[in-house]
Amino acid sequence: MSAPSARPSVATRIAALNALIDGEERQEAILAALDDDAPAVRERAIRLATRYVEPAVLGELVADEANAIRTAYLRSDFLPEPDRAEAKGLLRRYVDVRLTLARSGNMEPAQVKHVLSETHRIQGRLWDMAVVNARQDMNSDVAALYIDVLNEVIGMQALRAAIGIQARVPGAIWLVLYGITILGMMGVGYQSGIAGSKRSTAGPILALAFAMVFALIASLDRPGSGVITVTQQPLIDLRDSMGTDAVSGER
Repeated sequence: MSAPSARPSVATRIAALNALIDGEERQEAILAALDDDAPAVRERAIRLATRYVEPAVLGELVADEANAIRTAYLRSDFLPEPDRAEAKGLLRRYVDVRLTLARSGNMEPAQVKHVLSETHRIQGRLWDMAVVNARQDMNSDVAALYIDVLNEVIGMQALRAAIGIQARVPGAIWLVLYGITILGMMGVGYQSGIAGSKRSTAGPILALAFAMVFALIASLDRPGSGVITVTQQPLIDLRDSMGTDAVSGER
């Protein structure tokens, strides 16, 4: 009976991610790597997701994040008091913070920084409590399960932030688009002048076409702030199921 083959090393798994060919298989592999137990592989998967995962997948990520938070909320029942109440309160607060940015549509740097800062503060407190309780019983499967789902919650937030907030169309691309627009309008004006045409419908139509292209790119670049929106209903439903108890841990 042959021995089971050893799992590829972290470096090998990262190299395999980098070597994937564009298509659905690469997207699926990147999403699968987000659950890898190696932080280096997860970090690389997050970076690749910002480049290759389609914006439509953001909607699925909201549902995945809601499921992870729900599981963490349920597993926090295994924590001893007073950590149990504080963890539940922090998770309710966590969902409120996650919904703040989506509901307001305010993507100003100061607001985004504030939301991310509060998110990281809550994550840090939840993690510290989990580690303290895990150290009290290093062989506890329950503690391992709770830490595992907390790790998933943190990873999902990092992925959504990377794709929805940090991954943006570079400024150089916008400058090129502006340049193409200006050259196109100048070309139409020059052609009209040579032809001796006083009035032409080509100019307004071309201007409208360029405007529509810019609006579409901007909406794709910032899902949730334009015509294209990402539903937050899974998180809203989750928050409703958590109740309206006062948030513990806000100190």
